[in-house]
Amino acid sequence: MEKRTLWNATLAYVTALVVLATAAYITTDAASLTALIPAAYGAIVFAAYLTVQRSHNPRRIAVVALVVGVVGLIATAPGLGRTLAAATGATLERPAAAISQAIMAILSLLYAARAARVALPSRSPVTRA
Repeated sequence: MEKRTLWNATLAYVTALVVLATAAYITTDAASLTALIPAAYGAIVFAAYLTVQRSHNPRRIAVVALVVGVVGLIATAPGLGRTLAAATGATLERPAAAISQAIMAILSLLYAARAARVALPSRSPVTRA
């Protein structure tokens, strides 16, 4: 069950990254290939998931998914700050890039949280007799 849940979460994450990259590329009038970085990261995530899936160990798969989500979050977290700054009136040189990074950061956080639920199962409270 855990493995299936992570598979669905990975497919949703990768699909969202590809849609994000496509939208960013189109909205910037195809001016920059860097708008496609989320799609490239999504391809790496998908390849990593398929590779580690061969281990048939749901916890190992979840740990890799957790690391991937955290790396994606750390790499794109600055976009959150820039997007918040823009929302409060600051002028950004590349607002589309900041928004794309912020969305990828949120997607990565959600993916990491889902993976953490499998990788780090909650412990039941100890009952004393």
